Amino acid sequence: MNANHVQMVGSLRRTRPEGPRRDVVVPGSPIYITWDQVIDGRHDILGAAAQAVNDLQAYSPQTLTVEFHGSSWTQGDWGSTSWYTQQCKRPNGQIDTRLLGDMYHNEPWQDTPHIDLVLLSEDITFGTNNFVFGAAQGRVSIQSLYRFLQYTKDQQLIDRMVHWVVAHELGHLLGLVSENETNHVDLRQFPENLHGLYHGHCQNLCYMAQVMSPMELHQRLEDLIGHPMLCPDCQRILARG
Repeated sequence: MNANHVQMVGSLRRTRPEGPRRDVVVPGSPIYITWDQVIDGRHDILGAAAQAVNDLQAYSPQTLTVEFHGSSWTQGDWGSTSWYTQQCKRPNGQIDTRLLGDMYHNEPWQDTPHIDLVLLSEDITFGTNNFVFGAAQGRVSIQSLYRFLQYTKDQQLIDRMVHWVVAHELGHLLGLVSENETNHVDLRQFPENLHGLYHGHCQNLCYMAQVMSPMELHQRLEDLIGHPMLCPDCQRILARG
């Protein structure tokens, strides 16, 4: 939402217009990266996010174009990441990603179809989960750095974790991993309190595998050294477009 973009859409309606669904990715849509004020100036983190998109591009026939739109792009409602997140906070301070995703789908800026990739420093959750690292729904990919920043002060490790969560959640938006792909999708049954979080994830050594803690992610990243970020199964699926 740069200055020119704001001038163009400043008079758009604030309610959802009639027309195509806004919760479906339109092939070729640009990826708008936004973030909250805590991440302002963190070029290492923003670079890791952009690199994750570029690395996915190597496997996808879709054109993935990144546009940086900052933490604030206009005045008032719909004008900053913090305005969105304030509408979606639970009493415990966590951000409800289901509500946040709905807001991004209904924002006036979606009259220009795009994918929203949102980087947050605050803790997030989805449904009845205790927390999540990220959530992908429709055209919106939401990532939280909160638990990474709590886990380590090693900036290189934080960047690697950001790279993983951005690629992982964007991978979901691009079609990874369908439960119809029974040859490698993780369909294990887990205790009820895990709410099926392993479903729809890859069971191979792959960025699309599920992890449940920063420590587990750290170990997964170490295991992936010397290996491609996506396993052959996920590469094949993504290449289909």
